[in-house]
Amino acid sequence: MANHGAINAEAGLERVLESGTMLNGISDAVGNIADMSTQMAAAVEQQAHVSEDINRQVVNISGLADSSADSAVNASQSITYLKSISGELHELVMRFKPA
Repeated sequence: MANHGAINAEAGLERVLESGTMLNGISDAVGNIADMSTQMAAAVEQQAHVSEDINRQVVNISGLADSSADSAVNASQSITYLKSISGELHELVMRFKPA
């Protein structure tokens, strides 16, 4: 009987030791998950900063595109005006040209 109790106690001790090993493994896994979560949070923060930078650049590009469009309209109007003046000058020159 005493032998049977010793066997049970030894088996119980083995289970306790196995449980401790498993709990250590679980604790390590939870630590790894926490580390990965921290890394993911840092990556998300970096991506947010990059997205903000991209957004600012897009806004800048949009402003430059608007400015370029305005300049193109002004240039077109100037060309139209110069073409009109050129036509008028041509008419004046033709009036004074000897026949």
